[in-house]
Amino acid sequence: MLQRTVRHRRVEGTCHLCGRQAELTFEHVPPRAAFNTGRVRSYDYHEWHKMREGEPHRVKLRQGGAGGYTLCAACNNNTGGWYGSAFVEWCYQGVIILRQLAGDPGLTYPFHIFPLRVLKQVVTMFFSVNGPRFGAANSALRDFVLSPESKGLPDCYGVLVHFSKDTRSRQSGVSAMLRLGSGTFVLSEIVFPPFGYLLTIGSQSPDRRLVDVSFFRRFGLNEHVDLHLPLHVLPVTTIFPADYRTEAEVEREARSPGAGSP
Repeated sequence: MLQRTVRHRRVEGTCHLCGRQAELTFEHVPPRAAFNTGRVRSYDYHEWHKMREGEPHRVKLRQGGAGGYTLCAACNNNTGGWYGSAFVEWCYQGVIILRQLAGDPGLTYPFHIFPLRVLKQVVTMFFSVNGPRFGAANSALRDFVLSPESKGLPDCYGVLVHFSKDTRSRQSGVSAMLRLGSGTFVLSEIVFPPFGYLLTIGSQSPDRRLVDVSFFRRFGLNEHVDLHLPLHVLPVTTIFPADYRTEAEVEREARSPGAGSP
């Protein structure tokens, strides 16, 4: 299939990561080499709801992968050089595992990776997904990314992971979610096969099937190690962050009295 190259335009603004005023470069989220090169169809809530109801709706199309003009050239080049190849390696291993497994949630799966580099690339992606104010409000998280050797990810942040086999992807900036009986969760999300990532801020995990990989910070930048992770394959059916209901569950709850978003 013929794909058009992304046309880069001149965009001035605040770098989401370092906070400087500069010309912004296009940052693929996830990195382009991590299978993020195709056409992207995106919906806001209203258009997604129309689509679900079978009504006429509008969709935004982008050639060349998901992302945006979010990072200055220095931050884009530095983080890509420090962490990008290790993250791509992690994604390739994830794809191989997904092709081989039957989705048994009782198993753990082997990875041979640079854990700290993978973690820092995931956090870098969350800076792009969120606005420039995110960096100012989370300076410790910024320092963690911009200092390659740093292991200083504060305990108030959690980075949670799951497998995703869905053709859909999902991104959400920081939002608060209230679940009756469970409390309030503050989180940001990126789902793009083969993985989904959830960043929690001062909150517990909203779903016990998510695996907390914040411990990746314990490894050195150049440590390439074997890890076994019990990752679950979770669906992406709606546009709501941290909503891992199946299509059947969504349809069943939609027919129930008082149904709403999760």
